[in-house]
Amino acid sequence: MKRIAALLLVSVAALAGRPHEGVWNLVLDRPGMEPRRATGRLVLDAKRGTLAFDVILYARTHELKEVEAKGSKVSFRVSGGDFDLLFRGEVRKGVLSGRCEWKGLGAYEWTAEKARIEPQERFEKGLSFEGFFPKGDAKHGGEALDLLIGEAERRDTDAILILKDGKVVCERYFGRKPDPCYLMSVTKAFAAIAVAMLLDEGKIPSLDAPLSTWFPEWAEGDKAKVTLRHVLTHTSGIEHGADALALNAQKDRLAYVRQARLAKPPGTEWSYNNDAIMLLSGIIAQAAGRQADDYLKERLFDPLGIKDWTWQRDEAKNAITYAQLRMTARDLARVGQWMLGGAGGAIQPETLRLLRSPATPLDKAQGLVWRLRLDAKGKAIGYGHDGWLGQFLAIYPERKVVAVRLRQWKDSPDREKPELAFGSFLSLVEAAE
Repeated sequence: MKRIAALLLVSVAALAGRPHEGVWNLVLDRPGMEPRRATGRLVLDAKRGTLAFDVILYARTHELKEVEAKGSKVSFRVSGGDFDLLFRGEVRKGVLSGRCEWKGLGAYEWTAEKARIEPQERFEKGLSFEGFFPKGDAKHGGEALDLLIGEAERRDTDAILILKDGKVVCERYFGRKPDPCYLMSVTKAFAAIAVAMLLDEGKIPSLDAPLSTWFPEWAEGDKAKVTLRHVLTHTSGIEHGADALALNAQKDRLAYVRQARLAKPPGTEWSYNNDAIMLLSGIIAQAAGRQADDYLKERLFDPLGIKDWTWQRDEAKNAITYAQLRMTARDLARVGQWMLGGAGGAIQPETLRLLRSPATPLDKAQGLVWRLRLDAKGKAIGYGHDGWLGQFLAIYPERKVVAVRLRQWKDSPDREKPELAFGSFLSLVEAAE
């Protein structure tokens, strides 16, 4: 990732005579596909570069292959296990444009305009750091962090907060109030923390305990083979919708999922599953003797000084473990730093390692609920979770970095625009280090 950061720091003077070099805002026009206008960030140097789309290609940063440039013309390839794109283009009047041949899908037009990297304020005016982490270096991250902050503002961000070595190096609210935000699916990571704590306490016998340990009706047929580990790795095979709408409509969401059938045999397919994660509500409640919100209030929130939070329950009083936790950016960062510091002794080192390590061969980036950030060689460099609207909590143990981005839910047709979900957030955070 240091190479990416170096690319972002190329000066304007160094680019003279090489018109293709620099940081570009790229748009790939794909008629008949969703989203049609796939936007991303292209970084080009003499013989190398990176491309990170906001939504497509997993919103990851991909190093360019076969970069060739001659005069105003340039070509490069972006490829992975299931995609291969060959870009050819030319700079004319400061605009880079051309054709992209996407293997198996067709050829598409693309254009790119130079990105302006304006100096950005690292901290919101009037912030006090008393009772929080100390203020860090206001120049940390250079132009790469300027780029991240500028992109955050452009993408309707309500809060962005970055800790480095236990100090705040960026905290912006863009003139908005630092109010709690719904964490959406980042809530799932908190349910996993509760499971880890209960595992250490011996109140959950094993990750491989069958679900019938808590739900007797799951003791027959293929359901008897479903384990807690399957639930935590999204490999349970439990039937679910493409979204959580049907689940959200239930008065008793736990009872609804307990009656669900299996769509696939357990352990045979990875499929992100809100319904299955709702089962953690019942497991935690039985193991802890109280709901997940009450349990984590005592074991996590109160010890960290987290006061301004809410966690919704369904009408049957079950804590909703797949979503609906509401928290401020600062408090979410507190949790990230607590995890970075070894979970303050509240989780055993081995259990913490399990949370943030590959946990299923069906998806190399899947930990126990937590998602892993992998480098180009497949090594885990960080872990975290994201959520609908573009909520992020990311933790990088070796770099000692915690990154948070939050966006308030708004009753607006614009709320689900793919570009506002800020799919390149993690790539830009990594480039700023």
